Amino acid sequence: MLLAVAALAFTLISWGSLGIGGRSAVLAVVTAAALVTPAPLLRRGLRSTAESVAAVGLLLTVLDAYALFAVGIPAADADADTAYAAGAAAVLAAAWAGYGRALPALRIPVPAALLTAQLPAPLGRAGRGRGPGGAGLGAAGDGRAGPGPRRRRPRRGGLRGRRGSRRRRWARARC
Repeated sequence: MLLAVAALAFTLISWGSLGIGGRSAVLAVVTAAALVTPAPLLRRGLRSTAESVAAVGLLLTVLDAYALFAVGIPAADADADTAYAAGAAAVLAAAWAGYGRALPALRIPVPAALLTAQLPAPLGRAGRGRGPGGAGLGAAGDGRAGPGPRRRRPRRGGLRGRRGSRRRRWARARC
């Protein structure tokens, strides 16, 4: 019923006649309504409906971030676009985690926040012009900024010389 009313309203208003600022404002109002609605639904015991509306609200926040980008940063280069995407992903992850803590009965916001929190590191690395090739390292959290794992020199144990090499050959043949 609500979707039918919304479709009718947008058809009458003619979504195309609104500028990007007007579209952003309408989207922000719809997003706020979608994020506020799950609380009363949970009080009435409509958990599944609250989950669905919350998921739509979370998706609308992504559209809000894009609308903010379209309004605020009209002509930027590719590195600035990627940097904005990294920052937006971090802000959305934090906001979704807070939303999940505010409404702990909802199951969707916290896992969505955890998944979204994985994006800023590779996006930020790609935005600095290093490319996405080594981005997994930054996401792994090992603290190194290098492009790959560090090579180790082979360890030399007590098996040295001729006698040690025979022992190694014997051990290899037994395996």
